[in-house]
Amino acid sequence: MKLVKLIDKKAALVVLLVYVVGFGYPYASHFFKYNISDSVPQKFWFVDYGNKSAIKNNYIVAKFHDPRTETSSFEFVIKQIGGVAGDVITVETMIKPSKMVSNRVGRHVMTYWINGESFPVYDMLSGYEFHPLTVTNLTIPKGCFFVHGTHQPSFDSRYKEFGFICESQIEGIAQPFF
Repeated sequence: MKLVKLIDKKAALVVLLVYVVGFGYPYASHFFKYNISDSVPQKFWFVDYGNKSAIKNNYIVAKFHDPRTETSSFEFVIKQIGGVAGDVITVETMIKPSKMVSNRVGRHVMTYWINGESFPVYDMLSGYEFHPLTVTNLTIPKGCFFVHGTHQPSFDSRYKEFGFICESQIEGIAQPFF
């Protein structure tokens, strides 16, 4: 029972801290970020703002502009680095695409492999049609990263509409708070 009260107090403290500091409001070189996306399961993140020493498997906060929108606005996204410059994305095309996963998630049409890790590619996410980043093997360019969400399916570097994240887009390294 005491553990439950302690967890409730910790959650209340975090909510208060995020409310007072703001959702992603910088304080010195660190800030808390609240993630509303389902692409990663954690909701509260501690961000080392300005730290751009990103390596494979780090979580990053990156500035992202969706080219499908007519505005010049951007958003900050939290993704995990799945591939770095020089890594090769190997494409495995499905001989027969899978059946529709659901009305909002389309068919599994191919798989990307990077250093032995697989990344399934779908033809539709959240009810929108998306296009694979590549249909042939591709080397990740210098200064770029292949990023992904840890919850599948996720809108990330697997799709042309998202693409690679470049070093200049990285705002900081993120650590899950809870």
